[in-house]
Amino acid sequence: MKEKVKEIIAIRHARIPIINSVIKNYENLQDVLSQYEVLKSKMVDDNGNVIAGPYELQLKKRPDMLQRLIKTSSNELATKISKQKERLIRIKKRFEREEISIQVYGNAGNGKSTFIQSVAKLKDNVIPTTALEEHCTGASSYIRNSPNFSASVYFYTEGELLEFFNKGLREVILKNLKRAPNEEELLKSFDEIEHFNPTNYKSSIKENEKTIERELSDNSKNIKSLIDLRDHFALIKSLVNDDERGKTVIDGDGKKRKVLSLDDDSKVMEFVAQHNGMPLGPQHKKFYKYLAVHHVIINTEFAYPDAGSIMLMDNVGFGDTAKDAAIRNKMFQDIADNSDAVIVLTSPVAGGQNREKKDSLFDLLDDMREDDCGAERVNSKALFVIINQRKTGNINGQACESLREEIINKREETPLVVEAINPEAVTQDAIKPILIQ
Repeated sequence: MKEKVKEIIAIRHARIPIINSVIKNYENLQDVLSQYEVLKSKMVDDNGNVIAGPYELQLKKRPDMLQRLIKTSSNELATKISKQKERLIRIKKRFEREEISIQVYGNAGNGKSTFIQSVAKLKDNVIPTTALEEHCTGASSYIRNSPNFSASVYFYTEGELLEFFNKGLREVILKNLKRAPNEEELLKSFDEIEHFNPTNYKSSIKENEKTIERELSDNSKNIKSLIDLRDHFALIKSLVNDDERGKTVIDGDGKKRKVLSLDDDSKVMEFVAQHNGMPLGPQHKKFYKYLAVHHVIINTEFAYPDAGSIMLMDNVGFGDTAKDAAIRNKMFQDIADNSDAVIVLTSPVAGGQNREKKDSLFDLLDDMREDDCGAERVNSKALFVIINQRKTGNINGQACESLREEIINKREETPLVVEAINPEAVTQDAIKPILIQ
């Protein structure tokens, strides 16, 4: 399998010059369209009137030419070219990597962290598991197959956190106040997050002949991530500006950010997790450092040594993303930019998943495959549904088989029934088939 992974990577590297050539062609087309629009602006104004100059006489003699010129716009074509160019740049970025990236998503209690532990031989003090009906993963982790353990914590920049906050605020205002936000309502600086007051945002809505006054509060729908950033601002600011422990690096996107190196695996959890996974009570502990974390890179030896150059991406659960549009958008962007394969992990209950939960799963898979405009995020052949079979406790073998058959008969993704807690089963029934496909 290791050799097969090397072969895939080599084939990708060989295709990079072809991709570069096509990108160059698109750039040439963009230049031509830009020149066309400049020339057109010298011939007619925005109202379709002929401009005095070298083309005036010819256009007045040829009204048919003038009408074609007025009606012709390069904007639609320029937009299509720009999107295709961006798509090729994303593909090129993936093909330049020296590893295969597999992203893992799952709702709380479905076994996502258990699955990752089985693949990467990580302990609870690194990627904790939990039986609680609340998400444990706080920040995305890139887990690489490597013989020696190490971890690097990359923090957001102040600008990124401000942008993230304002995106979330826009969504909250739209959904709760039923109106678009004014630009002056958005935060202008990172430090303003500390003093964010939801009650400053109000709206008057007419419903059924009545005018209803609405305002935001700390308990408004979808606002939790914004309140967490505000309430833990001092901690977040100290981490993104920590010059004593962290060093400044330039990441793959060309941004300067702080990074903290960790050799002790017991220190990782407080940066990637929202809590320690323990039942509610004296031993349950919440963490908030993850709010400042852009991503964490973890190097560790996988349970399947022959896996080769593979990177698992442990992501925030999609139950959280359904409540928070800003995180959901980031999830889809990660899929488009970074994924070679995507795993969605689910675990039906013994009696079988109800229709609502199945429809919710299938809607998510549709959103992962395509954006609102129909542009492909990930090919269906690279999208896998891991159905977590529990052989002890809440035994669900029949429900797993029923869900697998429905996906095979009605959908295009690949369903794999796997016992997530069993490292050998995960290797044989999930990792190997995914790499082969």
